[in-house]
Amino acid sequence: MVTRTRGLIVAGRWVDNAGMSTERVLLRFNGRGELSLSEGQPFLMVADTAWSGLIRSTVGDWRDYLRMRRGQGFNAVLTVLTAPWRGAPVDAWGESSFGTDGRINAAFYERMEEKFAVADEAGMTLLPVLVWACTASDPGQAWPEEKCVEAARYGVERMARFRNVLWLLGGDGNYAKAPERWVRIGRAVFGDKPGALVGMHHGGLMLPDAALLAEPWCNFHGVQSGHGDGEQDLAWLQEVLPAWRERAMHVAVANAEPNYEHHPAYQSQMMFTGRHVRRAAWWSMLRMASCGVGYGHNSVWNWNVVPEGAMGHDSITRVVGKLPPWRDVIDLPGARSMGVLRKFFEERAWATLRPAQELVGAQDRAREKFVAAAEIGAEAVLYKPALAGVTLSDEAMERYRRMQWFDPASGVYSEAQPIARETAAEGALRDDGVLVLKR
Repeated sequence: MVTRTRGLIVAGRWVDNAGMSTERVLLRFNGRGELSLSEGQPFLMVADTAWSGLIRSTVGDWRDYLRMRRGQGFNAVLTVLTAPWRGAPVDAWGESSFGTDGRINAAFYERMEEKFAVADEAGMTLLPVLVWACTASDPGQAWPEEKCVEAARYGVERMARFRNVLWLLGGDGNYAKAPERWVRIGRAVFGDKPGALVGMHHGGLMLPDAALLAEPWCNFHGVQSGHGDGEQDLAWLQEVLPAWRERAMHVAVANAEPNYEHHPAYQSQMMFTGRHVRRAAWWSMLRMASCGVGYGHNSVWNWNVVPEGAMGHDSITRVVGKLPPWRDVIDLPGARSMGVLRKFFEERAWATLRPAQELVGAQDRAREKFVAAAEIGAEAVLYKPALAGVTLSDEAMERYRRMQWFDPASGVYSEAQPIARETAAEGALRDDGVLVLKR
């Protein structure tokens, strides 16, 4: 039984031939803010984003996709169950959640159920959004409460036999605009399902509303640092989100939508690379005591099978043009580094992680060079995102005796050496690197 006060996702696991633990999940909440299984092992969620994948894919493509992502070290997928939403008005058969007669379309959900079964067989946890809520045309805003409840309840009850599911009631929403509406919908859908795993996916740079934090049916919050590279965006991930997290340790929280690989940055229009993916992921893990992190690529979440624009996202298409098919971008450096991150933390008692910025000495004024630090057991872990070294504080010099560099892209360690206050990485680690301090 889990007794920690921090909100965690906990699951049973075994180790496969590649040395990567895999969750044959029977996830459940174990008290307020915790998700557990009898083994009580913490579940580090490393989730790919396939928002339209569940709806738009064929069963064969969905199976291939899950196999590829699992091989890279992913153990979860963020997706959407209900159509239409701005990224997928209909499924691959041209149908949506409701038929032309206004009734639930059972055939649509039968196809979704088959793909839930494929994910279950693959040992992948699904985080399906029930009611997308970003724009005025999305169900979460356009539909009356009764229709939202009808679609959400039907989806949850139809998929009730699958236990590797963490439901996201809302997707990409600003729920603080109408918190009472979401409280009512949540209670109507999950009020009689005390064992359900339920959370919310929040809009960019938005913190969970107090009303939702108080709801017993909502124990997980997927926040998003999003796809900006401006001062405000970086400060939100480095300072604002961690400060909020300290006041909300009772719920499970993950940065579900950090910088997507090959996504144009909102401010500079620069294309995010694998380094930016790692930067957001490692900052998230070390700064906010996260229970996991997400990853994404526009071609994958949009589920492009041929070159085409990002459906419902003209701002992306205007910058990058047609996106390549998802199979062409499934094996990028940023995606591979997510498995490296997962393995690094699973080799440690990551659920005991404590942010420890006091270990960093002089910090560069440029936010893109921010060094994040945390302690995990008898080690300290510091991530540097740029062409710079790390300056350690007096506290770090007193607590630790040796240090070792780790490459977050390849998973390779350097030789351990005596600790030094000023240390500079060499070779590939000059791009970004992880410094591990040992007692």
